[in-house]
Amino acid sequence: MIWSLIKGILILTASTFLALGASQLMEIPGGVTFVFDDKEIRISLISSASFLLSFAVFVFLLFKILGLLLAVLGFLTGQETAVSRYFKKSRELKGNIAIKNAVLALTEGDNKRALTETNRAQKSLGKTELAILLSAQAASSSANSQLAENYYKELLMYKDSKLVALLGLIKLKIADGKNKTALKLAKKAAFLKPKNIEVIQTLFKLQTATEDWSGARKTLISENNIGKISVDIMSRREGVLLFAEAINLREAGDIENALVKAREAIRKSPSLVPAVCMASELEFVSGRKSIASKLIKSCWNIKPHPNLAKVYAALETSETPLEKFKRFGVLFKNSKKCFTNNVIRAELYIGMEDFPAARRELKDLITGKPNSKVLILMAAIEKGSGASEKIIRGWLTRAASAERESVWFCDSCGNMGVWEPICTNCYAFDTYDWGNPFSKAQQTGSNEKLLPLIVGDTGQELDLGLSLDEKRMSEKIINLGEKVDVENLSGR
Repeated sequence: MIWSLIKGILILTASTFLALGASQLMEIPGGVTFVFDDKEIRISLISSASFLLSFAVFVFLLFKILGLLLAVLGFLTGQETAVSRYFKKSRELKGNIAIKNAVLALTEGDNKRALTETNRAQKSLGKTELAILLSAQAASSSANSQLAENYYKELLMYKDSKLVALLGLIKLKIADGKNKTALKLAKKAAFLKPKNIEVIQTLFKLQTATEDWSGARKTLISENNIGKISVDIMSRREGVLLFAEAINLREAGDIENALVKAREAIRKSPSLVPAVCMASELEFVSGRKSIASKLIKSCWNIKPHPNLAKVYAALETSETPLEKFKRFGVLFKNSKKCFTNNVIRAELYIGMEDFPAARRELKDLITGKPNSKVLILMAAIEKGSGASEKIIRGWLTRAASAERESVWFCDSCGNMGVWEPICTNCYAFDTYDWGNPFSKAQQTGSNEKLLPLIVGDTGQELDLGLSLDEKRMSEKIINLGEKVDVENLSGR
């Protein structure tokens, strides 16, 4: 409102001055004379002033028209002009809006809309890094791996986004199960950014998944230099990697070097039970029984484990049950009282037919929540003590619904089986633990090892709600003779 008033005042003031000027020119006598070929043209001062003003306006308009024509000509020939700048700004505005919408769509999880918006952005802005990156992420989120791969490959041409492109391609290859290709890309990424912790961890995961154990050790050292892994975790991981190399060497028949790697693994991680078991077995077959026994004893003092007992029992193949019990006494002497010690001692007592002593070993275990192993051993004790079939079946019935014996299982996905450096199901590194991951309903695999008794077959059928394997175990208990034979304790 005020500005309109000011403009009106300025226009009136200018008009007033022009009118005053024109009136002054009209009052001045004389005029302006033009001579052309001896011809004189005389005009008044006011007319000459009007002519000059009109000529100035004409020249001004002429230059403007010429400028417009030149701008149009430059626009048509591709030169940057005011017109081209206008359209460029318009395209940039549309492209920026499309990028904003694409980011919002990706955040909201609307992948289809995100891909549409990124396509609009590329039409407006061209092949810019940001537009290509958003397109790649949208395509990847939409499970269009081929399109995403094409976009990531385009990003490789840009220096600043090369690492992002490599990481994107690595994820796509891992998702497609092409770990070897992903490993090659990860090595390039690590060369490009050797101090990027995410890149190093990705490389380590791929190296372990492809069993590149020596390469994984080097990468682990690099990760430690960057992120400072704790001493315990570092030692454990190094031990597992060394043991993994030992496994491969043993499978290839190189016993000597396999034993060297297993020893290194134990030095790094003395409580790594599978490594101790392998090293003991290799020392035994190499004729060094005393060293094999020493390895078992050292690990048992740290972590008593049924697998150690199995290997330790195998070091002597012709001893009597009493001799076995005395030899195992060395293991129990320096170790703390625990579940494993009680169970092993109970089995040894059963082997010597000292059923009251075996019962005493299991007394504290059966008052809590005993697992199926303890309950089946109780059934064996009752059988050896001459108890009725009803009592024996009662223990077996409890065993059918009790928690299963501890097994090696992957702490990441729950996969059960023998211990492995990497899970055979989810490929996670060093995730196997010893315990009971699932309830009875989720247990899989054979439980034959729950009954380590060597007995004959039976034709009887048991209907106690047991699984097929549990029925077989129970039948073995039912059909035990007067003498209980437990030569293979816990599978030993």
